[in-house]
Amino acid sequence: MSISVSRALPEEEWRRFVKEHPSGNIFHTPEMFRVFERAKGHRPTLWVASDHNNRPLALLTPVQITMMNGVLRRFTTRAVAYGSALCTPETEGREALALLLRTYKREQKGHPIFTELRNLSDLSDVQPVLQDNDFVYEGHLNFLIDISLPVDEIWSNIHKSARKNIKKALRKDQLETIQVDDRSQVATCYDILQKTYADANVPLADYS
Repeated sequence: MSISVSRALPEEEWRRFVKEHPSGNIFHTPEMFRVFERAKGHRPTLWVASDHNNRPLALLTPVQITMMNGVLRRFTTRAVAYGSALCTPETEGREALALLLRTYKREQKGHPIFTELRNLSDLSDVQPVLQDNDFVYEGHLNFLIDISLPVDEIWSNIHKSARKNIKKALRKDQLETIQVDDRSQVATCYDILQKTYADANVPLADYS
């Protein structure tokens, strides 16, 4: 079967592929691609492997993130594929992913300095393909909170000591819970994120 890699895909076809894939998530969508296009220091890229009928078999949307411009740009740019890579479940899907990754590595030629795939689902079935293309798996911890549950149930799932600290802060009027439903309120949320990321010594995406 003939498989080719390209840097473009009609949006409807792109959207359909992500929607129908069991591991597809918001980070694979054209809409999120446009969000990253508008964010300072971020440059999203699209890589797709298709069969001879132009049917997508594998998809990768790494975002190049630059910490510094000028002559240091090349040495301070990494790529993050939020949501990782997607491929169809059959053998041809894995073959397409392998070709896509080989092409991506060859054409990037060491720039950015590294590419990180952030898996949001179980990709055990394609780990051999990733490892064959020099991607090393590292375990990570996710905290998943089902916010569709009733508030009382969400509250009961919080660790006892954390509930105690929250109640203490509420009694002292040190804590306020609000729902952000206006664009102007986002700045307040971003200020909180800045402090949190600074404490962890982790870079935060620009407010844009």
